Order: sequence, then C-alpha cells, then structure tokens
Amino acid sequence: MRTTRHNTFAFAAGMVSLAAACTIGAGQEAFAWDFAGFEEAESYSVGLHPGMVAMGDINNNGFKDLVVTNTGSNSISVLLNDGAGSFPTRHDFQVQSLPAGVAVADLDGDGNLDIVVANSQSGTVSVLPGMGDGTFGARADLPVGSPTPVTVAIGDVNGDQTPDIVVGAPSAIPESASALIVLPGLGDGTFGDPVVFPVAFPPIEIALADFNGDGWLDIVAAGVATGAAHVLFNNGSGGFEDPVDLDAGASTTSVAAADFYGDGRIDIAVAGADGVFVFRNIGDGSFAPPLTYTAGDHPWRVTVGDVDGDGSPDLVVANLLSHTVSILRNSGVGIFAPAQHLGVEGSPDKVAIGDLTGNGAPDLAISNTGANALEVRTNLSSVTRPRNFSLLTPTDDAAGLPMPGSNNWFGRPAALEWSAAESKFLDVEYSVVIATDPGLMNVVLEANGLAETSFPIPPGALSPNTTYYWGVTASNARGWRRSSPQSSSFTTANPGDLNGSGIVNAQDLAILLSWWGN
Repeated sequence: MRTTRHNTFAFAAGMVSLAAACTIGAGQEAFAWDFAGFEEAESYSVGLHPGMVAMGDINNNGFKDLVVTNTGSNSISVLLNDGAGSFPTRHDFQVQSLPAGVAVADLDGDGNLDIVVANSQSGTVSVLPGMGDGTFGARADLPVGSPTPVTVAIGDVNGDQTPDIVVGAPSAIPESASALIVLPGLGDGTFGDPVVFPVAFPPIEIALADFNGDGWLDIVAAGVATGAAHVLFNNGSGGFEDPVDLDAGASTTSVAAADFYGDGRIDIAVAGADGVFVFRNIGDGSFAPPLTYTAGDHPWRVTVGDVDGDGSPDLVVANLLSHTVSILRNSGVGIFAPAQHLGVEGSPDKVAIGDLTGNGAPDLAISNTGANALEVRTNLSSVTRPRNFSLLTPTDDAAGLPMPGSNNWFGRPAALEWSAAESKFLDVEYSVVIATDPGLMNVVLEANGLAETSFPIPPGALSPNTTYYWGVTASNARGWRRSSPQSSSFTTANPGDLNGSGIVNAQDLAILLSWWGN
C-alpha cells in the first residue's frame, strides 16, 4: 500500500541556498548549485519492524528497486520500481530468524542481482539468487560460524576476482566472542567454509574499502560500546591484521566510507550517541582525530551519497529518537554544513541513497521501523531533468510507412510519436532527428522546439522505399536534456503500396476500399 505524507520539516523548493551562507576561502562558493531538498514522502507498507535497506535493479528494467529486512516477520520485502520512482509491486520472501543486515550483488556472474541477508538469531546468512525478473531461485542458508550475524557486506577480499561475503557478528555472551567472518565466494553463487576472525569489539555495522591504497579491500566496523571505529587492514591474502582503533569518544552504531576531502583517500564517518564523527585518512594507514557534527536525537545509522550534486559525498543520518533524518552537506573539502532535517513518521532505522527516478539525482529510501513502512523521498534538485521516455510509433523496423503527399490517403497522418518526458516545474520541448544511419549522423530532417509528443512528416521530406532512423531529445529551460534510449527505424512505402509489400497489387486496392468504408 502506498500513502503520501507531507513533511513535518523539510527543505522547501525555494529556500535560500547554503552557498549564500557558506564559503571557502575568498569568495569561493561552498556548494556547486542550489539544493532544493526532497519531495514529500511516499510511504509503502512492508513487513514488521523494517530495518536495513539496500538498492539495486532486481528485475533488470534499468531502475533501482528496494530491498528491506523485516525483523518482526522474518522476511525481506522487495519493492519493484515502475520506472518513474514509484513502487506499486511488493513481494515478500521468508528468510530465517531476525533478519538484520542486507546487501545486493551479482554473486554468480549471471548478470542478475542476488540478495544476501544476515539472520541475527539463526547463525546464518541467506542467499537468494536473482532470476533477473524480480523473482528468486531456491534460498540457501549458509552457517557463518557465529550465532549472531547482524551486518553484511560484499566484496572481493581475497583477490580471486569473485565476490565474497563479509559478516559482522557481535556477541554479548562472554564465552562466545564477537567476530568478523569471511565466506569466500566460489564464483558460481556458492561459498566456501567460513573463515572466522575473532575480535575484541562487537561489530554492529561494517563497510569495505581500500583505506591504504594497496589494492586490497579492508574492513571498518562500528564497535558499539567501545566508543570507536575499528579498521582491519587486509594482509594481501584474504586475512586481516590486528584492528586499528579510531576513538570517537562515544558509543558507535554505524559506519560509512568515502573520500570526503577529495584527496583520493577513503575517509570514515561514524554515527554515535553524541553525533557524527568524520576521520580523515592521512594516507599512511593512520587517521586524524575526528571532526564531530551534530545530527538529531540519537543518531543511529549514517549513509553516504552526493545529495546536492556538487561532486562531494554528503552524510545522511537516521535519528532514532527524534524521528528525523539529518542531511549534512559536504563543502567539497571535508567540512560539513550544519544539519538540516527531514521529519519521518515513527522511528527511522536506515537510509539508502540512489537514483530511483532515472533523473540523475540521488533519492532517499528510509526504513521506518515504528510504522512498518518504507519512505521514499525524491530529490527535488534535479527532478526538473526530463524523465525517461520511449519512442512509440512507428514501431522499430516498421515497413510501409505512408508517404505524405503521395499515398497518405484521406489525410491519414504519417507521423512520429513518443511518450511524454515528464519534468516537474518546467515545460519540456522536443527535438526530432530523422537520419539514414542508426547513429543519427546523416541527418535528412530535423525539427526543434516541439511542444507536442508527435511530429507530422512534411510532404516531400523523405524518399519512397527507404529505411530511416529517428530519435528524440527532450530538454527544458534549465538546460537539462534527455535523449530517447536508442534510435528506431522505419521503411517508407512505394506510392500506392499500402501494405508495404514493395509492389502495388490487389491487396492495396482492398486496403484502399476498406479505408473508404471507414
């Protein structure tokens, strides 16, 4: 079920840009362009107590779908994108007890995304092999060698060019040590025996990145009560060195990694009880003391994404107790502006960031554990970009297109038609090109500034019995452009050849008489 809810506090489309208030150096704007914020929330029902969220094109339609774990119903919900950023179709799949972490990746090299779920009370991860159409093959439940896997990440940590599964398993039981676990991928969707690395901290969330630039993926983990993030450098053979502890001075519950400073090195952001802590990578395997930023009440999860389109990764934080999501925008040099907040019904658990509408701007998907819902907020900053559209008629490889002025009997139009490229706030204009090659380089006819989604072919513009290719570009006053996914072809008819057979015969007369009857 889908419902719409207005923001309790959100970015207004016309609000003053932070660039007006934040500068770096002498007159340099902090942000590349005005950030308009996010649309009102679209809320979608999922299972009980949704937690972690992942994005990926599950059904291969070119648009990101959503996957969320439901801890209260021992399931995951897969919400399929309709191509316009809405999610009318939901499928639930059972996993094992108390699913927590989730990740998507192509584990078997078939081009389809698979799903991995950490089952926090079953000692397993569930692997659901994607079929590429939104459905999944038989689920495999893989023991991980620890009773409490809660977080999962996917990457090639042993250098064999196949994705491995990395699991974080915290433990509050003294005789059962916390652990980081690697399930080595065999390349066909199956995995070798788990390799367990006991650790002295409870890893509640993990991320993979190459922190020291040696070409190997390392692990960073949030350590909850340790008040630190912990970096384990890869030793080059799939094992890991002793952890380097990064003191945040507060309980840490979430971790993310990105190049915040634009220097080519991967930095670390940690969410904790007292805010968000950003550790700058020095480049020699060490990190500077953190800069601390305020978010909402009880920052719970931190996610990274360039929400304002300036090329620098920003921070998005789910605040468990204040029912808000905080946006901290990166100045471009690793300094973040004061948080701005989005109101959320219930308690937000996790935010996933990605382009859900196909307009080039990252949107937000927020799991709302208190409302058993997933909220989607569309980025307003670039929704003025024309959305995807398609060429309709003539259909690709159509033959016998009526020739205007010759066999276009009874005024029947010989026209090109396409679907509308929706663009919020700004009107869209279209340009049409007809050419003799698929790349649309040898242009024979071009029309610009069209307001309608059709173009009548002028008499005498095309030759009979000739194959042409055509394409359309949509644009608006802001300068955004979007072209049709590919060109389409048609072949014009001979004069009098109404059925496209290549010759004029009795069948053409029958067609003519049928038109007369209509």
